[in-house]
This record gives sequence, C-alpha cells and structure tokens, in this order.
Amino acid sequence: MGMIIHNPLELVAEAYKNLYGDVDITVSFNPDIETESEMYVNADNEPKVIFLHYTLPVHKAVEILGHQLAHVKTGKYDDHSDAHGDDWEVAYDDIRNEFTRLVTKKVTNRKKIKIIRASEEDWYKIGEEYIVKDEELYKGIGIQIEVLKPEIARTDYIPDGDYEYVENENI
Repeated sequence: MGMIIHNPLELVAEAYKNLYGDVDITVSFNPDIETESEMYVNADNEPKVIFLHYTLPVHKAVEILGHQLAHVKTGKYDDHSDAHGDDWEVAYDDIRNEFTRLVTKKVTNRKKIKIIRASEEDWYKIGEEYIVKDEELYKGIGIQIEVLKPEIARTDYIPDGDYEYVENENI
C-alpha cells in the first residue's frame, strides 16, 4: 500500500451523506470567484455546484463546505431571509459533529495488534503493541505494521500466529 491521504473535504461530504443521504452536487476549487465560496442552483432551486476559493486554507475550506451543505439541507440560501436560522444551525452543528466523528474514526482509530508469541531471534517482544499499516500486503504470512523504530525492526511485518488484535474503542 502506498501513500494514504485523508481528504477532509471528502469527510465533510461523507458526513452529509451519513446524515441526510446522497446529494447530486459538485464541489470544486475556483480561482475566479471573488468570495470564499459561491453556490449555484438550477431552475428548481436545487444546488448543483459549490465553488470554494482556491486560496482557502484546508481548515477554512472544511468549515465553509459544511456551512454550504447546511444550506443544501435546509433549502435556504443567502437570499432567503432565514438562511441562517435555527434549522440551519442544527444542520451545520450536525454536519460538524459527524465530520469530527469520522475524522476520529478514520484517522486516529486504526487497528492495533499485540505480540503474543516471539522467539529470541525476533526483533519484537511479547506484550508489545503495534499499529496495523496493511492487512492485505502480506496476507497468508503475516501483517504489515507501522515501523516506529526502524533502527530496531528488521522488517515491517509480524508473522501470522505471533500477534492478536487489540480491541479499539468503538466510535
């Protein structure tokens, strides 16, 4: 497995989908808009495109996408007198909370193993815990782990039978 990239904008979209279902909308960075974001709707007042200004820092783009998706949920946009009313606040808070849950689950709640068997020749010791990097790469012979001390580890896998999974908290 190569590089792993956790895209926070995809997690905002996933948060919306988890809460309210799928929506047919495109989100794109655009250098030509004059504000931080713009939303375009069709003739039926359904949102079709959300543009985010391309210079936005990631944390701000996440916040603004959540803001715009709360408008999608309520169907009330900036031209509506109650665009940021109580229903918008609830939707925005729900999206933000679900986003936070997803980040916690996907980025920090990775699988762990604990060493249950080792010989004197092994670089790892009974009782040590390691974060799983990839369960598929060495399937049939072992499991790939995150090597935190490359000066000690002679390889990046632990053979099958030498480990057991450690339960993580459910989020």
